[in-house]
Amino acid sequence: IYISAVDNTDISVTNTKTEKPLYVHSMHVGLENIIKRYQFFTSRNIRIDDNHKYTVMLPIIQNRPAKTA
Repeated sequence: IYISAVDNTDISVTNTKTEKPLYVHSMHVGLENIIKRYQFFTSRNIRIDDNHKYTVMLPIIQNRPAKTA
C-alpha cells in the first residue's frame, strides 16, 4: 500500500491488484461507509481509479474554527 498527500488537497491510497479467488463474498460496506462519512463533512467527492492499480483519492477535510458572535 502506498499513501501520499497530493497538493495538500487530497490523500491518495494506492494498492496493487492481486488475482482474486474464484468466489469472494463481499458486501462492499467499507468503501460505501467511507463515502457516506465524507459526504457528511464535505461536498467534495471521493475518486476511485480501478485500472492496473487500485487508487482511492480522499479529500482532506479542513478543520475550520467556529464562528464567534
